[in-house]
Amino acid sequence: MREFWLMFASSEYYLPLDQLADPGTRYRPATVPPDWTATPLDCWLAWSAPDVRSVEQGWKIHVSSALPDAQTTLDVVAEICFEERVRFKHLAAEQFFLALHHKHGPRPQAGKFCALYPPDVETARHLMDRLVERRREAEAPHILTDRRYRDSTSVHYRYGGFSPRARLLSDGTRQSLLLDGTGQAIADERQPYFTLPPGVTDPFVTESGPDHQGSVVLAGRYRVEKAIRHSNAGGSYQAVDERSGRTVFVKEARAHNGLTWDGIEAQTRLRREHRTLVELHAADPGLAPEPIDYFRAWEHEFMVTEHVPGTPMVTWSGTYNRLIRPATTPEDRLAYVRRAHGVLTELRSIMDRLRAVGRRFGDLSPGNVLIDSDDAVRLVDFEATALLTDPEIQLGTEGFSPPRTLVAEGVDSDSYGFAALALLLLFPLQRLMEIDGAGRVELLTRDLGLDDVAASPADELWGAALRYYDTTTRTVSAAAATASGAAGEGIPALVAAARAHRPLPGPADLDERPIESLLALSEDLAAGILAMARPERDDWLFPPSPGGYRTNTVCVAYGTAGVLHALHHAGTTVPEEIRVRFRRDALAVRDELAPGLHVGTAGLSWVLAELGELDEARELIDHAQRHVLTRESINLEGGAAGVGLAQLALHRRTGDEKQLLAAADLGEWLCELDDPVGLLGRILPGLLRGRSGVALFLHQLAVETGEDRFRRAGLDLIHAELDGVVQTPNGDLSFEERAEMRRQLPYLGAGSAGVALVLGRYAADDERCRTMLPGIAADCAVSCAIDPGLYQGLAGGAYAWSEHADRAGAGREAARDTALRLATGLVKYVVRHRDGLRVLGGSVTRFTADLHSGSAGVLLALHRVVHGPADQFFTLDERRGGDMT
Repeated sequence: MREFWLMFASSEYYLPLDQLADPGTRYRPATVPPDWTATPLDCWLAWSAPDVRSVEQGWKIHVSSALPDAQTTLDVVAEICFEERVRFKHLAAEQFFLALHHKHGPRPQAGKFCALYPPDVETARHLMDRLVERRREAEAPHILTDRRYRDSTSVHYRYGGFSPRARLLSDGTRQSLLLDGTGQAIADERQPYFTLPPGVTDPFVTESGPDHQGSVVLAGRYRVEKAIRHSNAGGSYQAVDERSGRTVFVKEARAHNGLTWDGIEAQTRLRREHRTLVELHAADPGLAPEPIDYFRAWEHEFMVTEHVPGTPMVTWSGTYNRLIRPATTPEDRLAYVRRAHGVLTELRSIMDRLRAVGRRFGDLSPGNVLIDSDDAVRLVDFEATALLTDPEIQLGTEGFSPPRTLVAEGVDSDSYGFAALALLLLFPLQRLMEIDGAGRVELLTRDLGLDDVAASPADELWGAALRYYDTTTRTVSAAAATASGAAGEGIPALVAAARAHRPLPGPADLDERPIESLLALSEDLAAGILAMARPERDDWLFPPSPGGYRTNTVCVAYGTAGVLHALHHAGTTVPEEIRVRFRRDALAVRDELAPGLHVGTAGLSWVLAELGELDEARELIDHAQRHVLTRESINLEGGAAGVGLAQLALHRRTGDEKQLLAAADLGEWLCELDDPVGLLGRILPGLLRGRSGVALFLHQLAVETGEDRFRRAGLDLIHAELDGVVQTPNGDLSFEERAEMRRQLPYLGAGSAGVALVLGRYAADDERCRTMLPGIAADCAVSCAIDPGLYQGLAGGAYAWSEHADRAGAGREAARDTALRLATGLVKYVVRHRDGLRVLGGSVTRFTADLHSGSAGVLLALHRVVHGPADQFFTLDERRGGDMT
C-alpha cells in the first residue's frame, strides 16, 4: 500500500483509506437480487452469490468511468453481472474514487472503478460485448495496466490473478503471484502499461498494437528527449521543437483522470493553466514560462512552453545548505545564508510582479521554484494561479499551504507559502512548526550553528520564515489539544498532567545540563508512547509508519515488538494488558511472518525473551531457524544473519547450547557460500541489507564460539563494503544508493552510521577498518536531518556515535560530546501532545510509535547515549556498564 493512501483517514496517524470517517457518496447497485451479498474489501465492495463460478486467475475486466457518471456506470455493470452470474467489485465511495484517480495517486490503479471476474474467455468476451453496447457513448479514462476492448473507451481487460495468491518475501512483504502459460508461478505485476505473462496470448485481438520503440514526435513537431515525471494527470517531458531547434517543456493531461479533491480533472486544469500563461506573457513577458503551443493527440491534451532550466528549491537547498553539514566553518554558513537570502529576495520580486498584474500563484511550494546555476529564480507550474479577485484554487502542497485556521483568518496562500519556503532554506520544519512551534526556533538556531553567523541577512531569513508560525511559549499546541484519540480503554492514565505539560528543554538546558534534560525527555517520551497504545484495534497496537502496512505491525521495525523493546531498555513498566496482547499476537501470526530479525519471528523471539517469555521465545526462534526463507537471504533485516544473531541472544540469556549450535550452523553455511552477496537481495550498503550486517553477525559469532574463521569471513565482507565508499565534498566518507538517482546514505539502517557501528568492532584488529572509521563516522555527525528516526534519521546518527565513543580510545570524550550533541538535537523534533510527547515518523507528517521512524526509535537512541553500552539495537556487546550518568 502506497504511503499516499495512508494520509487521508487521519491527521494524526497513518491509517488505511477505508477508515476515512466520511468517504462521501456511497456507491451501491440500484437493484440487487436477493441471493447476492456484498463484502467490503479495503476501498472496494465485492459482490457474489452461492452459485457463481470462481477461478483463481484469468481475463479480468475493468470498467472505467468519469466521476459524474460513476453511479450510472455501476448500475450498468451490476445489472449485467447479476444476469450473467459473474462476481465483481467496485469502489465503494466517492472519496475512494478520487484517491485512485488523484493526480498523485498510484498510476497502476488509476481509472479502475469496477472489476469483473469472468471464469473463462468466452464469458469474458460475452460480458465485454454487452458492456460495449451499453457503454457505447460513455467517455472514460484509459487504464494504463490494461488494453481497451474493441473501440470502447471504458471497457478494458488484462490477464491477472482473481483470488489472493502471494509469496512471502524475506523483507516481510508479499508478492502477488499467478501462473504463466507453462504453469510456473510468476509475479503478478501491475505495471503502468499492458503486459502478458509468458506463454499467454491475447484472445481478443488479431494483431499487435503499434510499436512505440524509438523517439516519439508529438504534433509532428516536438521530439521527446526524456520524461521528467509521470503522474495520473499525465507526463511532463523535455523535447526539441524540430521546426526551431529550441528545447521546450511539454506537459500532458490525460482525459477524466488526474483528479484533485474538488473533482477537477487534469485537462480542465491544463486548459486553465494555458490561458493563464498566455495572459501573463502578454502582461509581463518572462514572469512565467512562455506558452508556445496547445494541441490534442489521441485523447490527451498537451501544452508546450519554454523550457526553464534549474533545480527545484528543495533539491537546491539540500545540495548547498552548509548549515546542515558536519564540521562546517562560520564562513561556510554565512556564505550559504547570503545565497539563500538572495534567492528569497529574487522570489519576493517575482511575487510582487505577479501581484502587480493582479494574480496570486496559489501553490508556492519547493517543487515549483527553480533555481539555476547563477541562483536566478523562476516559477513553474501555474495550475493554481488565479486572479486576486477570484476565490483561491485549492491545490496547495501540505506544509506550504495555510492550515484551515489561518485560511479562516484570511491568510493568503502565497504569503504563507513564502514563509514556508524561507524556513525550508534554513531547515524544513514546516509540519512541526504548524503543529507545535513554541521554542523550536531557538533549538534549530542552536543546532544549525547560526549563533556565530552575522545577524543580517540571517535575521531577515528568520523574519520571513516565522511570519505565520506560532512560536510563543505554550504547554500544549492548539492543534495537539484538539487532536482526536484518547488512550485506549483499560490502559492506566500513565501521563500525569505535570509530566504532559512539562516544557521541552531549551538550548541553555541542553548545553548546561544535557544528561538531566535527556533523562527527563526520555521519561516523557516513554509515557507518550504508552498513551498511543490502542488495544481495542485489531490491526495494530501502536501506530506504525507506512512500512507496517507493507509488512506487519507486530515486528521489531514497524510493530509492537520494537516499541516494547525500546520501553524495556528505557526501564518503563509496560502494562500487563499490552504484554499479554503482544504475546498473543506474536504466537498467532508466526506462520504468516518471515523469519527475520527486523521484520519477522526472530525479532519477536528476541523481545519475548527480554520480557521473560522464554518458552515462547524458544518456540519462535526454532520456527525462524526452520523457515525456508532463512537461507534465501543472508542479510540482517530478514535473512540468516538476523536469525543467527537472535539465536546468539537467546543463548546468552539462557546458556542453552542448542541456540549456539544453531547460530554456528548458519555461520558455517555463510562461510561456505560461493557468492554470499548474491543472497543479500536488494543491496543497500550498511547494516540491514548490506554486507555490514552479515559481518556483524559473524563477528559476534566469533566472539561466542572463539572460532576466528567467522571473524575472517566477516572481515572480507566489511572490506568489500568499504570498496563502495565515496568521499564527500568536505572530506568525509559516505555511501550512495545507486538507483535512478544517486542519494547519499548517512543512516543507521543503510549507510555510514550502520557501517560505522560494525566497523568499530573490527577496527581493533584491522588497519584498513581503523583508518577509515573516523571519516565514515564523521559523515553521520549532523545535528539536523530531515527525519528524526532511528533507521534513517538523526536518532541513528546519535546511536552510532554513542557506539563509536565506546571504542574511540584517546578520543572517547570528544566522541561522547558529539553523541550528546546529536542526541540533544533530537529535542527539536519532539511534539507536545495532550497525551504526552510524540514524534512525527514515516515522511514526518503523522505520529508513529515504531522503532523504525517513530518515538520508540528516538527513545532507544536517547537511552543509548545517556546510559552507554548495552544491547539496545539488537547487537551483543561483550562489554557492559559505562553509564554516562
